[in-house]
Amino acid sequence: MSDQFGPNGDDAPGGATPPPPPPPPQQPVEPVLTLDSESEVTSSGGFGGRAVAGIVGALLLVGGTVFAVTQLGSSGPGSAEEAVAGLIDAAGDEDLLGVMAALDPGERDALRGPVEDLFGELERLEVLDDSFDLGGIDGIDLEFADVTYRTEPVREGLARVYVTGGTVTTSVDSDELPIGDFISDTVERFGGEVSGFQESNTSDIFDDDVFLVARAGDDGWRVSIGYTLAEVARLESGQPLPTVGIEPVGADSPEAAVEGMVDALVDLDLRDVVARLSPAEFAALQDYADLFLAEAQSGADEATDGFDVTVDELTLRADTSGDTATVFVDAVAVTVDADGEQFSASFDGECFSIDGEGEDFDESPFADGPVCTEDLEGLSNDLFDGGFDLGFDTGLDGDPIEFPEIDTPEIGITTQRVDGEWFVAPVASGLDAMVSGLEVLERSHLDALVDMVEQFFAGFEESFEDGFGDFEEYEYDEYDEQFPGESFPTTTTITGTQGGIIDEAALDELLIAYAGDQSTAACIRAELTLVDPWLVAELVDSYIYDYEPSLEAQDVFFAAADACF
Repeated sequence: MSDQFGPNGDDAPGGATPPPPPPPPQQPVEPVLTLDSESEVTSSGGFGGRAVAGIVGALLLVGGTVFAVTQLGSSGPGSAEEAVAGLIDAAGDEDLLGVMAALDPGERDALRGPVEDLFGELERLEVLDDSFDLGGIDGIDLEFADVTYRTEPVREGLARVYVTGGTVTTSVDSDELPIGDFISDTVERFGGEVSGFQESNTSDIFDDDVFLVARAGDDGWRVSIGYTLAEVARLESGQPLPTVGIEPVGADSPEAAVEGMVDALVDLDLRDVVARLSPAEFAALQDYADLFLAEAQSGADEATDGFDVTVDELTLRADTSGDTATVFVDAVAVTVDADGEQFSASFDGECFSIDGEGEDFDESPFADGPVCTEDLEGLSNDLFDGGFDLGFDTGLDGDPIEFPEIDTPEIGITTQRVDGEWFVAPVASGLDAMVSGLEVLERSHLDALVDMVEQFFAGFEESFEDGFGDFEEYEYDEYDEQFPGESFPTTTTITGTQGGIIDEAALDELLIAYAGDQSTAACIRAELTLVDPWLVAELVDSYIYDYEPSLEAQDVFFAAADACF
């Protein structure tokens, strides 16, 4: 820091010495497939790098998910390396169907329906436009070059394929991206632009530690996302390959699959929970579960000691389509005993009821009786009304912000039939829930949310200005002699950046720089303990960050100094 009150160059406030880095792991860590930092970038246009990065990242994620959507039915390659090479070659040709064909059939089929529905809803809401095609994303071009591989067997029918070198050139043209009207309208509303941007990044891809796992099936080798993650976790933990996995436990109906999962969860039997998961989604977890299951079960038992749940009623219905079924809960009742205190909860298809005792229950919405579906719909709309009550009920143009009412989405549990038996499918359940949530929305809901966000930030800016007021210019000639050889700037900028938090080390340095000796500095410090700490924090901030403090802050400083000289 400088020896002046205000100027401090570019120095930032000091902090604690960072802890030493952790020791290197004892076992080699094998990361998931990633791209290294770019080595060459060319760009033009006015869209803005961060905005494009966000949109392109989202679209690449979309594209990556689409890779797993459709089963082509062709036989897989004859080796693990050919499976990985085929996936990368197809991506380089923008052949998304070819990329999908390289994935494990169970993982791919688990995502097919929900992802198609998800994209359909995004198009309906005008987040994507109707040019979006599951067979390829316009505006993005990938070119892979000189890609090399190394294969290491894990066990029979399972192998790690390391991508040891090569480059990828990613080109983006924002004019061709399938950006819907909602996105473009929102970006333009905040002063941005979604057109006229082109960018090309060339990156070295991967290194000798990066791999994908492929496994052999009846129709050849396929890349498996689940087994890749499982192998990464195993190698990081340093454990040997499991010799025995968990045998899947299916049911003869979708309802029975959910009932079995509920029983396993109530009993907190983690082995049974894993066994009842769909092997299409979680075959790798079932194969590798013994690496962590005993420790996880012990921790779960300890955490729930004294906690008991009994299911008194469970009424289910299933909506089945082919090998997928959504199971809905028509009625459920449970009793919970936690450390001797008991309460019960139930749902009869329309209303939720909770019976219990204690202050928390007396203040809950259930103290006055059941809460029904129509009440929940009103509550969700009241949440937005509550936000309007905070001052966001009108837009910047003065017109009222009207948030259309939202229906309650019907959300169920997705089950899948694998080899004739039914299993619970958490990944598909989550995607289906997302689709259900989007189905009750309209474009008008999204626009109202943007109105609220815009008004929030406008209100925050206005509150900030009201709180600090206009900063006045002030001449400090009378203090020139008390700051030897220095004078304050004549225009105040900001105040109180630390909100009353005082950097003690910086305060000591400031006082020594001003007073010239330890005893006088200690005296001034003692005097400053009697004044508003916000003002003292402001003085220290202005010293650290090189701006002029307010008149009030300087008054208390020089009053303290006068008392000590």
